[in-house]
Amino acid sequence: MNKIFKVILNILRSFSIPVFSFIISLLGISYFGKTDWGEFIYYLTWILFLAFICGFGNKEYLLRSYSDFPSQISKYFTKNIISRSVLLLLSLVLFLVFPFNIAMASFSLLLLLFIYQSFDSLIIYNQKFLLQLITEVIGFLLIIAILIYISEYNLETLIYAFCISYLFKICILAYFIKDHFSLNHINFSIKELKDSLSFFLILFSGWMASKIDLYIVNLTVTKDHISEYQIGTTAFLLLQSISYLIISPYSKHIYRVNKKVIKKIKKILSITSLPLVVFGTSATYLILEVIMHLKLPLIFYIYGGLSALPTYFFIVDIMMYYRYKKEVMLMKINFFGALLNLISTFIFIRYLGISGALLSVFITQCVMLIIYKSRHENMASK
Repeated sequence: MNKIFKVILNILRSFSIPVFSFIISLLGISYFGKTDWGEFIYYLTWILFLAFICGFGNKEYLLRSYSDFPSQISKYFTKNIISRSVLLLLSLVLFLVFPFNIAMASFSLLLLLFIYQSFDSLIIYNQKFLLQLITEVIGFLLIIAILIYISEYNLETLIYAFCISYLFKICILAYFIKDHFSLNHINFSIKELKDSLSFFLILFSGWMASKIDLYIVNLTVTKDHISEYQIGTTAFLLLQSISYLIISPYSKHIYRVNKKVIKKIKKILSITSLPLVVFGTSATYLILEVIMHLKLPLIFYIYGGLSALPTYFFIVDIMMYYRYKKEVMLMKINFFGALLNLISTFIFIRYLGISGALLSVFITQCVMLIIYKSRHENMASK
């Protein structure tokens, strides 16, 4: 029962982040309007990009290190966060492209994101899922309270509002896992970055394949369309993430079970995919159109719903790449998907607007589904 409880907590923890992001976006658009919220999302998107780079395979690399050397957790955690901190120098670009006051606020948020995300490996390894869930709820409520308190839109104030939220979350987590930070291991190690590189490249390829369209939208459309696209894609990513939640109870065993069990898991996903996506897409339409009155074309929701479907059919195949130790092949497929998404988004967005960006995501997902399936069959037959 304890194991089931931890699985449920991990699911809630993972699902809470995109859900809270969606709710915050709803309130942001409601309070400040699509154009102003779109400006904030424009800046936030680039901050999150730098935060992802500074993560540099942190979680996956450290989880392996903790498993191999459980008595040296504090050593690996401390050395890793100190070594990765050099990547914060990338934040200098913020001062070249943003106004100085916005760059300062953005750097503050980036630094706090860097610290908060560094705790991920310790949360997962020590299974502190309830702690992080409570922390996320507190951070979410703080953002809501600040949004309600702010009388009018101010970009700098809004960024600092998120800084306050992350500062509180860091203080809570740091209090409970402070024993894993050791002053004896404060040193920079280039080897730490080299050892993390393979993990980073795999994650970066997946991130590129799934997120590149958002950055193309950021660079090519107006601020109100940016906010519309962000809130829409957040909802459709939530639909995709349900596939991960379905297989979450099997994730520990999926690397060693036989083909018959794998087929059963795939069958569960395939049966549930269409009803879940149809229901989720309909709910998204009702929220964004009936309640929020965004006035997006129906085709936007159709493409968005379709783009969420392929994940249900290839998520298990992706895990099989790890099972057969074919991470490099997976990385190559992901980079190909990112390139395809990049090119097709540029093409379709010119003629169909942000609906075209979602069409690009759907086409890319379908192509990757075909590649994942064909390559996986070849691996399994060997």
